[in-house]
Amino acid sequence: MVNNIANHSSFPAVTIDSQMLLKMVNEARKLCGEPSVRNNKFIEKIEDELEGETYTKSVGRKNGADIDVISMTIKQALRVAARESKAVRRTLVDKLESMQEAHIKSGKSASGLVEYRQARTLKMTVEAVTNLFDLMPNLAPEAKQTAAASIINPLVG
Repeated sequence: MVNNIANHSSFPAVTIDSQMLLKMVNEARKLCGEPSVRNNKFIEKIEDELEGETYTKSVGRKNGADIDVISMTIKQALRVAARESKAVRRTLVDKLESMQEAHIKSGKSASGLVEYRQARTLKMTVEAVTNLFDLMPNLAPEAKQTAAASIINPLVG
């Protein structure tokens, strides 16, 4: 499962849980002819690699048994992946980086606050332009259009 959570800064970070990362690791290991890793050993490896860092640990269920699940950033997952063999590591790094890039390209914030502020700024700017035109009733329509475009276009891109 991939989520957006806030890291130590105010910017959202892409996260991945240990179950999804384990699935990716075991698929890559299978392609490389290596044995799969059990969840408990993988959790030990993650905890060792991320010792002293912030991550979320919870309990999930798999096949009727309780299992530990760790949620970490993609950057942390890349460090965990670095402990795999060269062939497995290359596959994992490519997949994790593409997940990060897909999130960045989506351009959406986790909270929607950025989009709200942009919309509010645009609304206020349109109102200000309208008020400005009310003060200048004799302004030609072409001049109004040019003025409005030069003020609003930078806001909407």
